[in-house]
Amino acid sequence: MYCKECGALLDDGQRFCDKCGREVTREGNKQIVYVRSERNEGLAAVLSFLWAGVGQIYVNEIKRGLLIILAYSLLLVAGIVLMIAVNVFVGLVLCALGVVLWIWNIFDAHDLAKKYNERQRQ
Repeated sequence: MYCKECGALLDDGQRFCDKCGREVTREGNKQIVYVRSERNEGLAAVLSFLWAGVGQIYVNEIKRGLLIILAYSLLLVAGIVLMIAVNVFVGLVLCALGVVLWIWNIFDAHDLAKKYNERQRQ
């Protein structure tokens, strides 16, 4: 804890400041600690590489991450089902869109982590 008057470091339980003599009160000398947590940009990209949307969730963009997970899963499942049951071409197009979404999501997660860290540093 620090003295509110002069800023000197105080020991726990100390009643008076050794430097200025001011009486130490618990309410008046609370120390505020700001914890800055940053997100690793590389980890965000790797998580999104492993499964689309997870990197966005890691950067606290939960809705965005869940939407990407849903879209990615639907594109891949629909693509595979359509390839098997209906038309190979349509299925391949949907799977290709899933791959494009997957690649974009890796760069997006990296960019979101970078922006998150810039906001934390301000």
